[in-house]
Amino acid sequence: MKRLAFSILLLLPFAINSMAQSDYKNGYIITNENDTIYGLINNRGYVKNAEECTFKAKQDSETINYSPDMIQAYRFIDGKYYVSKKIKVDEIESQVFLEYLIDGILDIYFYRENEKESYNSGDYYFIDNGDGELQFLNNKSYDVFASVWDNNTDPKTIYRKESKRYIGLLKLMTKDSPTLSKKVDNIKLSHKSLTNLAKEYHEEVCPDDMCIIYEKVEQKIDFKFGPIIDLNMSKLISTIDEFPSWLYYFEGSDFNYSIYPSIGLFCKFDMPTIHEKLYFQFDGVFNKRTYKTTNYWTFPTISHTKVNQITISQNSIKASAHVGYEFSGEKIRLTYLVGGFFNYYIKTDYKRAYSEIWDSDSNIGLSYETNDSPFSKHEYGFSLGLGLIMKNKNDKEMSTTLRYQRGYGLFDMYNFFSTNNLSLSYTLQANK
Repeated sequence: MKRLAFSILLLLPFAINSMAQSDYKNGYIITNENDTIYGLINNRGYVKNAEECTFKAKQDSETINYSPDMIQAYRFIDGKYYVSKKIKVDEIESQVFLEYLIDGILDIYFYRENEKESYNSGDYYFIDNGDGELQFLNNKSYDVFASVWDNNTDPKTIYRKESKRYIGLLKLMTKDSPTLSKKVDNIKLSHKSLTNLAKEYHEEVCPDDMCIIYEKVEQKIDFKFGPIIDLNMSKLISTIDEFPSWLYYFEGSDFNYSIYPSIGLFCKFDMPTIHEKLYFQFDGVFNKRTYKTTNYWTFPTISHTKVNQITISQNSIKASAHVGYEFSGEKIRLTYLVGGFFNYYIKTDYKRAYSEIWDSDSNIGLSYETNDSPFSKHEYGFSLGLGLIMKNKNDKEMSTTLRYQRGYGLFDMYNFFSTNNLSLSYTLQANK
């Protein structure tokens, strides 16, 4: 079950990722002939949005991919605005779609490329003071070496330091405002800080004209909650080859699969300040599961067999927390979750029925039962999930998620057992 779960959860996203990358929003393009054409534009994230514009006139129309040399600009209605510009970074020139953050005396632009291909963490900012020439706000990092030698080898790198070359350029651009020029010393490269700087500068130097802020309005945290129902299949497995003598009766245990439902509540909220497609989900459920096994141990020289029949019934409250990534999609969206869980057992009914069979006629000799449970009252572990999110006719979100969870801690300090749990979860948003 573990191999199957990992195969599904780890390989499936890569196989269907391309199918999920569509999130069309109302917008328009501006052609090289200055014509404005309205339609739908695919919002594919910072990197893809900078490479091309995927446009279609209507929902059922054929898609057209525009490269930066084919159109002047495109914009999402009441959202991000991208313009075609030639940029030069590290002596390499290219034409891309820059996100237009603010149009004023100082124009600010943003560009993100694949982080693996960048020395600047993939994020680039540019400024234009009205002369039509884009200036790169350079913050290239460099290695700082210490005079520490190890076996006469090269010096070790102690840390990386930001160059902050952009500060000098911003001081030059804001020289007409001594107050703002001083603030530049502590400014960081971010949408908010650069937009605020350009806005304040515009209002101070040219108070009669208004600047235009194109940056997308900061999204409010979207909170959802509602019921969650799980269908679980769980297996209790031993993690050691040989048990200590005081737990000999677990030797060779092969517990049955326990199939049981869970019911509870979930809450979910997105994290737009970190990434527009990330969200956090917490859920708490009540469940009851039962494991059974029968173990035989026979003396090799005499007809004497020890039999242990073990039954474990557990009522628990399980709390799970996940960080999820929600892929784009028009009607159905793929989601991938990573997190952990904590299981608290409010009740454990443990029963071990011991008996001895003395001869080939199966005559039972000594027998007794014990209810002293060796298991702890808690369990914890990691969780992986893969699911689908959609909306019903009432515009409420519902999801179906396949989760794999691996649990530890059933024997407190002793890691004798773990649990493998595969669950199918269904959630339905209750609030609007």
